[in-house]
Amino acid sequence: MIIKVFQCILAGFLTLSLSSCGADNGSVKEMDTMSADQNITLEVLNPKVEISTEFEQMVKEYEKENPNVKMNILTFGGRGKLPCRIESKICSK
Repeated sequence: MIIKVFQCILAGFLTLSLSSCGADNGSVKEMDTMSADQNITLEVLNPKVEISTEFEQMVKEYEKENPNVKMNILTFGGRGKLPCRIESKICSK
């Protein structure tokens, strides 16, 4: 009985706390217009050499639909070498 009461109180508290986490629509619209004007360059990791052609086609389609986004594809082959290559890429920045 005490456990059920505690569960109901906890559920009510969580519901109230999560319902107060709304966003102000004005600030969201403001951020959307700011990001629409900026050029963005992304580096995307492709760990599978087998799908590199399809992945490049997918990126080209995305760049057509989003002209302010440029994607650089980093294709790394070999599972064992992947963590070392990611680490060296991060350290080179």
